[in-house]
Amino acid sequence: MRFVAADPPLRRGPLLLVANFIGHTVGVYPVLPDGGLAPAVQTVHTAAPVLDLAVMPAAIQSGSPGPAGGPGGAWRGALLLATHEDRELSRAHLAVEGLDSVLLVLPAAAPGAPVPFVDAGAGRRLALNLSERAQDPVVGLDALAVDPRTGHVAVVGAGSDDVVLAAPAALADAPAALVGNNPSAVAFLPSGGVVTADRLGDTLSFVAPSGVAPSGGSATDLAAVLARSPARAAAEVIAVGRPERPTPAERGEVMFYSRALVPHNVATGPLSLYTCAGCHPDGHVDGRRHPSKRNRFYSMTKTCRGLLGTEPFLSIGEPDTFAAFADNILATHAQGALDAPASYDQYPVSLRLREGERYVTVTLSPQETRAALAAYLPRIPVEPSPFAPPQRWSLAADQRRGLALFRDRCSGCHQLLPATGADHGPPPSALEPLLRDARLVLTSALRYDVGTPVLGEGGNCPPSLRGVWSAAPYFSDGSAATIEDVLRRTDPAAAAVHAPANALRSAALSSTERAALAAFLRIL
Repeated sequence: MRFVAADPPLRRGPLLLVANFIGHTVGVYPVLPDGGLAPAVQTVHTAAPVLDLAVMPAAIQSGSPGPAGGPGGAWRGALLLATHEDRELSRAHLAVEGLDSVLLVLPAAAPGAPVPFVDAGAGRRLALNLSERAQDPVVGLDALAVDPRTGHVAVVGAGSDDVVLAAPAALADAPAALVGNNPSAVAFLPSGGVVTADRLGDTLSFVAPSGVAPSGGSATDLAAVLARSPARAAAEVIAVGRPERPTPAERGEVMFYSRALVPHNVATGPLSLYTCAGCHPDGHVDGRRHPSKRNRFYSMTKTCRGLLGTEPFLSIGEPDTFAAFADNILATHAQGALDAPASYDQYPVSLRLREGERYVTVTLSPQETRAALAAYLPRIPVEPSPFAPPQRWSLAADQRRGLALFRDRCSGCHQLLPATGADHGPPPSALEPLLRDARLVLTSALRYDVGTPVLGEGGNCPPSLRGVWSAAPYFSDGSAATIEDVLRRTDPAAAAVHAPANALRSAALSSTERAALAAFLRIL
């Protein structure tokens, strides 16, 4: 969320902007004099999650006005949204098409207009595709910042380890600066440079090209400074933790969040530059339906959290080992299958990694690449549920009633086992701590036709319910927005347990049972 102070030139504000990551909306709420919020005056709908947002100043505080096409005109007061939206996702070919890194620009509305920003609608907004830059693509727009003094914008590429700083109209052409691994936040400095927080490098990177005036000096146009040098701007990197990542699992994590995993993918024409985290942010879900099998079916993103013990993977129950899963990732996401079907996914991957006081390039063979991914995937943890306070060591009464119902009516598919291959589960007395620690699989190795769209022959593998509190929307088609929607469609005695028609009949579960089950599911 972002707070926007009152802006006299636009006669707007103060406002609170709230991005709903899974719902793919941005709500604009007036802030009342007492600090409360009025109902939303505008809701912007996007095709993909909004990763960060900012508002351009309507009036530049001080400093140079910037180059031609700079922060004037339609840019002043505009809402900037960092997202993946550019065009609809497609797999009509073997390559992924449309998963880009885009900055959407919604101009400020005229004073007195009923809404603060002019929204032309999906597919018609001004969209800067920063992954299609001629040089230094910026991939994975995890964060952006605006300098209120100059109107310059800084956008980090979490998947490309870089940051571009420029007047808005120059973002497509200004050189980018390399920073630490997986920058996830950016802020402007008094000098006009920026600092990024690099979460997979445990570093801070300070980008201050020569020519930028120190704080208190005369203002210098940062975009012009960058444009004068054909090389990337230099970054001073300061370690704040252990920046080295020597183990296969740690290198697999870097690949998961980096576009280095698919170095031959391009962003020209309909194709895309992306990372695993583009669909699985923080290893989780993005609330989108993604195409597969040349668009023969679309299905919701499945989480990569808590995979250990839940084999086989994916909705179709293939592959059934982490090694095979890593190989599947390369085979389905690397471009080039049409040109070299026998070898397109057999390539080395070069990672830029910290080694002491410097960065080095470490090249992994195709086999080492797969081994690193296979080592990382089972280590992606389940995020602790906010519905289960860490200081509480036992279930609340309603949660315990939900567990009893779940064990009797739901655990045939969502099994209370330590692994899908286990022949027996823990004793009832051990269930509570194991569930709280996400140590039971809550899935099955078999396929079931439960009344939702079938992706695999005979049905789908049920998703694990680890972390289900944050995995909306639910079912393979995303047709249930909440856990309550799921439970209204649930009839454990029906042939199709979760068919939509179940909700049209008398509820199989009473309102009391649904409330208890919901309370239990939210702690997983």
